[in-house]
Parts: sequence; C-alpha cells; structure tokens
Amino acid sequence: MRSANSLRLDTNLLIALVALVEERNVSRAAQREALSQPSMSRLLARLRQITGDPLLRRAGNALQPTERALELAEAAREIIARTASLLHAQRYDPAQDAALVRIAASDYGEAMILSRVVAQISRAAPRMTIQVSNWDADTIENLRVGNLDMALGVADESLDRRVTVTPLRRERLVGLARIGHPLLKKTMKLADYAGQGHVVVSTGAGGVVAGDAVLRKHGLERTIVCRTRHFLGAARLVSQSNLLTAAPERLARWLAGACEVRTFTLPFPSPEFQYSLLAATRLDASPRHRWLTDLFVRTTRTKGAK
Repeated sequence: MRSANSLRLDTNLLIALVALVEERNVSRAAQREALSQPSMSRLLARLRQITGDPLLRRAGNALQPTERALELAEAAREIIARTASLLHAQRYDPAQDAALVRIAASDYGEAMILSRVVAQISRAAPRMTIQVSNWDADTIENLRVGNLDMALGVADESLDRRVTVTPLRRERLVGLARIGHPLLKKTMKLADYAGQGHVVVSTGAGGVVAGDAVLRKHGLERTIVCRTRHFLGAARLVSQSNLLTAAPERLARWLAGACEVRTFTLPFPSPEFQYSLLAATRLDASPRHRWLTDLFVRTTRTKGAK
C-alpha cells in the first residue's frame, strides 16, 4: 500500500495540474495555490516526467496547454471535486456560500431566465456573486476547461459527455414590428414578409433564422439590413423603422411593453428552440452546482413563469 505522504503528493500534483492549465502561467498558478514559483516549477517538471508530455508549450509570450494536459486536467478536476465531497459531507448551506459563479448567457437568457434566478439567489445565498458574460464561440470550450461554471443557451447536438445539458423551457419565435407598421393592418403573406428589410440577432450561438428555408422554397429572399447581438437593440431599431425582426415569444411580449413595437404571427410555421442550462459534467458532484441547477429548474418550470 502506498504511504499517506505519497497520496498527499499525488493530490498536490492534481491540484497543480489544474491550476497550471487554467492559469496558463507558472507564477499565477503558484500564487493561486499559495506556493513559491520554484515549487510550482518543480511540480510541473514532476508532472512532465510522470506523463511523458510537455503539458504546457510556449506560444509567443503565453503558455498553451497540450491536448493531453486538457484531458488530464478535466479528469483531475472530477477527482478533486469527488474527494472534496467525501471529505466534506456536511449539508450544503447556500446562505454561507461566498462563491463567484461564472455564467455565460445571451440577452434572452439574462433577461428571461437569469434575472429571476438571481433574484432567488440574492435571498437564499446573499454572499454569492454571479458574473455574467456573453455567450460566444468559446463558451462550450470555456465550460470544459473550467473558465465558466454554467451557460444558458440552445444546446448543440454535437456536445460530448463532458458537458451536461439540463432542459429548462421551449420557446417559439414571433415577429416584431413597430406600432403602426402597414403590414400589421392586414394578414401578412410570405411575400410581404420577404419584401421588408430585416434585423437579425446573432447571439454568439448563431443567428435567429426566421424562415429562410421556407422563403427559398418559394423563390423568395429577405434583405438583412442589420445584424446585432441583442434582442433589445433589435427591438429599438425596429421601433424606429419599417424593418422587421423575430424574437422568442416570452421576450417579444416583454419587448412589446418596453418598446414601441408589436408582436405578430410569422407567415410560416414558427421555429421552436429548447433553452437549456449547460455545465461541465465534472461539476455534477458539487453541492453548489446541484443547488443552482435545481434552482434554475424550479424557477423556469414554475407555472406562469415568464
């Protein structure tokens, strides 16, 4: 049997590996783990010797983890989390948790889901801080490597087992036009819709496509006048022009009350989307993560939730 000292060394190596991969800087990793820079360098050398992999390579002025380092760090995080849960089996108390929780979301996710959840967190876990960033092309990878804790968005079918997806709600698209728009005075035909200029919202996970395939099938094509990252910005643009846009129905109803716009039924079958909570699978054992996931589910699935 291996000695206790040997086991502590292995734990230190795992912790050092995670810090090095996440910080991508030996000095910052050492500071984070309250070690000297030479001590962290020795741990890195030991890790390289054990794995037979450089783990970190210099790229310009920065260090980049190898593919092997990313794989090992992911496994190390899970081992550390599960070990911590075994050693600290006391009941989780959100009121005492002063954690920083990093969440990526589009403005839909922030306005229609996260706002209600944060209101609950402020009462049940007043010491917790929620840091929100935009959903972008790096969101899924940032979940995998530990730069994010959660994300709100539409899950891609290509996601692997390293990301856990918890469905929250389904949404359908509706149209938005300014109050008094001529097309709102009659039944809107597909050709009427295609004949207007459009504002497209690209949230980072792709643009909100409102019937392009249907339009092409009928030999029609819409003119995209503006692309923006935010539904609120799109609604403001539409309120001051004859442009049209589309938005998830719950958000569209809110925007109709906040801006001088009206919703309308799209002249084709409305696309539907499954909005979900995404997180790295390694967090499944975390009491904080389980509590937050349950809070998201209860808040968004409550009857009458907006």
